[in-house]
Amino acid sequence: MSLINDALKRASQSDKNRPVQAPVPLPMPPAAAPSPGSNSSPLLIAIIIVAVLGLAISAWLYLSPANPSPPIAADAPAPIVNKPIPEPPVSTPTPAPEIQKISPPPVAPGPAQIVGNAPNAALNPPVAPPETFPTNLTVKAIFYNKTNPRALVNGQTVAPGDKIGDVLVKGILSDRIFLDWKGQSKVLMMGGQ
Repeated sequence: MSLINDALKRASQSDKNRPVQAPVPLPMPPAAAPSPGSNSSPLLIAIIIVAVLGLAISAWLYLSPANPSPPIAADAPAPIVNKPIPEPPVSTPTPAPEIQKISPPPVAPGPAQIVGNAPNAALNPPVAPPETFPTNLTVKAIFYNKTNPRALVNGQTVAPGDKIGDVLVKGILSDRIFLDWKGQSKVLMMGGQ
């Protein structure tokens, strides 16, 4: 056994004296060329298509006008729009002055005086019938847009603030106009009175 031990000692001595060599690096394999049927090309095409569509949509939104709707002609039916209708301004009526009834002084009956329950013309003057809104107005067409609405009423083109005789045009919507006459308000619908 001593012979084996001696041989092992000599071998370990010779290993210590031997210079250490670095391991030889393995060469890197060359990169494989992409094959025509690889998975990266459809993904790249999809990304390019999405980017082009996104740019086209954003350019269309940027360049489109803010109000693309043309004026509405009278012959076309008006679209139904669910938006609040502004109420025309309300004029507050002035209170009537208080009337005090004064009884006439007693008068001696004379030949010209009417006896009985006949009304006295001096105390009860005839009351004029109340004036009514003009009914001869007809809306023939409405050319509506937000900045410059116009309407054709009795053959006359009007805008808000214009007058038709003594009737003031207060506002115009796509299917109706608002009018004011001596403190009275009225709404005229398209084609109606």
